[in-house]
Amino acid sequence: MADVEMTIDSIRMSEQNYQRVVILKEKTSNRYLPIWIGPAEADVIALKLNRAIKMARPATHDFLYKIIKVTGFKVKLVKISALLNDTFYAKVFIANADKSYEVDCRPSDALAVAVRARVPVYVAQRVLNKAGIILDPETGKPIAGSESSKASEEDKIFRRFPRLTLQIFALAEEEAKRMNHSYTGTEHLLLALVRKAPNAATDILTNLGVSLAGIPRAVESAIAYRRPAGAGESGLSTGIKTVLKLSLDEANRAGSRWILPQHLLFAMVEGKDTTAAKALKDLKVDVQRIQAELDQMQSKREP
Repeated sequence: MADVEMTIDSIRMSEQNYQRVVILKEKTSNRYLPIWIGPAEADVIALKLNRAIKMARPATHDFLYKIIKVTGFKVKLVKISALLNDTFYAKVFIANADKSYEVDCRPSDALAVAVRARVPVYVAQRVLNKAGIILDPETGKPIAGSESSKASEEDKIFRRFPRLTLQIFALAEEEAKRMNHSYTGTEHLLLALVRKAPNAATDILTNLGVSLAGIPRAVESAIAYRRPAGAGESGLSTGIKTVLKLSLDEANRAGSRWILPQHLLFAMVEGKDTTAAKALKDLKVDVQRIQAELDQMQSKREP
């Protein structure tokens, strides 16, 4: 799912409780994302937005940015990457000639660094779909029935993702970018499950005698067999949308509030006509074997 470039539109204060909110605006539309932050954090962002204000001594975020620079790294971009239980999560992307890192942080810290480094600010599409608003240009108030109030079926499923599953899905999007694919598909999700090992899904695969090291090769073979899988698609592929729905069904069947890695694995196999299903089938993994592992896992939790 593509990321959306934003600009820092303004920093405002609630008239009711005097809390600060930073307003991000989508560069190519009239959609906004409000993020509540503390007064101190609001001040350090505002100081750099107002280039006319000069400080006698560096603030904490000036100090942090200088440390990044003297180590030979550059800040490339920042991203509001997830929204879980009404809490936003962010990352700062830094790199030098040899290495690159994604550093988890609070959105306010990411934005404070972004305005100092003068780098782009991005928001994950699913976050913007969930929490973005369209403001009336005359009143400045949200328009009733705006796009954000009509969450897609996939966005509703994402709300059932705990932090671990969100991290896995973010890794799937990274895999898609690494492979220069314009879509995020089941093959990327399967690779992400392995990258985030150990988790319940990789434990199941190991119990079934599957070598995690062999999964990337199986995925490569499945992609070659099914080429051009995902051709012409962007964002979430048709296959991964099916897997999301099936994983929700499996979580509900198991009585789980959250969609967990094992539910994603089950859904990838049950989805059948997907690249991940082909790779798992080649590894002798089928629905019945995974279901047996899930039932055993469930029985261990029951008193």
